[in-house]
Amino acid sequence: MLDPGDEVEGYVIELVIEIAASFDRYTVTAPDGAQRMLEVLPVSGAGLIEAMHSSGPIGKLDHPNVLAVHDVIEVSARPGIVHDLIEAPTLRQWMASPTVTLEQTLMVFRGIVEGIAYGQKLGLVHLELRAGTVRVETSEDGMHTPKIEGMGIAKAIFEAMATHKGVSRSKGGLAEPRHAAPEAIRNPHRADGRADMYSLGCILYEMLAGTHPFAGLNYYDCYSAKREERWAPLDEVNPVAGPLLTEIVTELMRAEPERRIQTGKALLERLDAIALPQSVTASRRPQERHPLDSGQLLSGGYLLPQGAPSNAGQMWGLVAVVAIAGVGVMLAAYLLI
Repeated sequence: MLDPGDEVEGYVIELVIEIAASFDRYTVTAPDGAQRMLEVLPVSGAGLIEAMHSSGPIGKLDHPNVLAVHDVIEVSARPGIVHDLIEAPTLRQWMASPTVTLEQTLMVFRGIVEGIAYGQKLGLVHLELRAGTVRVETSEDGMHTPKIEGMGIAKAIFEAMATHKGVSRSKGGLAEPRHAAPEAIRNPHRADGRADMYSLGCILYEMLAGTHPFAGLNYYDCYSAKREERWAPLDEVNPVAGPLLTEIVTELMRAEPERRIQTGKALLERLDAIALPQSVTASRRPQERHPLDSGQLLSGGYLLPQGAPSNAGQMWGLVAVVAIAGVGVMLAAYLLI
């Protein structure tokens, strides 16, 4: 563990952010005076730093939905990833807010997909994509921008572990199996960009259902459920999803990589094919209901405009009219007695 004031390869530790099983995080001042975040990973071994410099994302990332990685340094024989400093909640924390709307949910997810598509164009694979490795920045005008952390880092580490016998892990594993594709759990160093497509399916499911498709399962049961494609259909857990988004999630979470939606670009085209009425996409409305509130429904896979009556809305409207009429009759009868 590092302490404030310590210096490592020209980076000065300013603040200890978090000491966890899978990483240690610090705020640092870089040699050029910029404020950065240092994330020390639980792996070590000869040749690891060099391998990450040669095959990792250092200096390659320039996209609004991806945190840039500026450097990899050695911290007590472990790799320390230096990336942009961001003070924003994780995607999971952001989703917990009761003011998040369905529109915002889908737009944030689209931003995540754009970030993954960008990484795929560069030949990068994330492998650890989940709600905890995405941050959501909110601007003063209410715009929500997702930022993917760790693009290409885990893949570079697993490849180094496969090719350098001295590389070992400490403080637990790197991958979170609930979001990982089956092939990424078996052979992470061989997994390609289609593994990230699987993780995107898990994220979209969690964003719309409010729970993970494999919540509550242990490591082995989770892997078995992934291989057998056993999870509660999205539109059964939450009818808000509708058939089109449910179909997309199902295709993303196929056990065999070749049966999934293959790329982020292809997924963006599928998302764009779902028509969003102008009244939903035109502006941000903080007063809108939470995306998990069944009062904001999808009809036939299409978003209902705000205020448009669904069948459920018409039914409850009729119930209200009948109830009010009944009260009126009772009051009139009372006055006549």
